[in-house]
Amino acid sequence: MSDTKKSTSSGNGIFVVCGILLICIAAAYLTVVRYQRQVPSTGEAKLLYEGQVMASFAKSSTSRVTEGMPATVTIKGYSDQKFAGRVKLTHIEDSRETTAIIALEAPPADAKPPIDCKVTVDTTAVASNPGG
Repeated sequence: MSDTKKSTSSGNGIFVVCGILLICIAAAYLTVVRYQRQVPSTGEAKLLYEGQVMASFAKSSTSRVTEGMPATVTIKGYSDQKFAGRVKLTHIEDSRETTAIIALEAPPADAKPPIDCKVTVDTTAVASNPGG
């Protein structure tokens, strides 16, 4: 009789564990979706000169990309490396797209511009002005 009681409680424990795992998976999914909405990203960017990257963001990102925000840049040909930078300038076009200039902190010395890039701006971070 104790074997039957044991298997019933084990069965209930499996349902509890599975329920907790499903809740964790749903929470992780919703976190990723929310983060992607908050963090504008674009493949329409070019490394220009002296570590300056020009990027165009969709109109849904217009009010979220501002000067001083941190950015991560992936440069074609350097795909295994991520380059840190900050939004230096922004301009809202007539089409409501945002054009931004990102200054890289440590650009690759051997890059020959113009080179295609991908840019992600972290709008969840507090913008700061390092120059004062």
